[in-house]
This record gives sequence, C-alpha cells and structure tokens, in this order.
Amino acid sequence: REGKFREARKEFEDFLKKYPNSELSDNAQFWIAESYYKEGDHEEAILAYETLIRKFPKSDKIPGAMLKQAYSFFELGDKNTTKVILTTLKERFPKSKEAELAEKKLAELRKGSQQKSKPRNGTKR
Repeated sequence: REGKFREARKEFEDFLKKYPNSELSDNAQFWIAESYYKEGDHEEAILAYETLIRKFPKSDKIPGAMLKQAYSFFELGDKNTTKVILTTLKERFPKSKEAELAEKKLAELRKGSQQKSKPRNGTKR
C-alpha cells in the first residue's frame, strides 16, 4: 500500500513540475500532503500542507490542509500548535465542515486536559 502512495505522490510532483501554475496545482499539492499523512509521515505532511497554504492562499483546499496539518501536529504530540491551527481554521472558515471538525477536536482536547488536571482518588497532583 505504501508503494501506491509513493507512486501517486511522484505523479503529483511530476504534474507540478510540468504545470506549476495550472488551476489544478493546488489539488496536486494537497494530494502530495495527503499521501504523506496516510503513510504516517506527519513531519513531511505538515511541510507539504504548509506549501499548499503558502503557495495557493485562495485554494478551496486550505481548510482541509489546515485541519490535517493540525491533526499531524497532534500525532506528533504538539497539542499547543494543534490548538492554534484549529482555532485559526475556525476563525478563517467558520462555515466550513472542517471548522466543525476543528471544534470537535478542540472540545476533545479541552476534555482531555480537564481530566488530567483532576486529582485521582482524593490525592493531589
């Protein structure tokens, strides 16, 4: 399966080299990032999503890129950056389905941090 992602990524990279200013270039960049994400290579996914966000700021793929970038930071254990990206996503694209998913993740993070701060069995932390 990983080989398929690598093959697909190469095709998208080749497309971007041939047609860097195509109206489909943002889609190609998004799928490059997705391929890294699906392989579990979160560092490369973050960088590839960031390339999309910077190179194609008007793309309709930005909300999805921000969401997956936040999920990637979460997978790497960086909850603060996760929260910042999800909050920014909600502010920039409040009516998007990605904003709804961002809110769910933020609620999950809030719930998780509340549970950690509660003392267990009456003992103080």
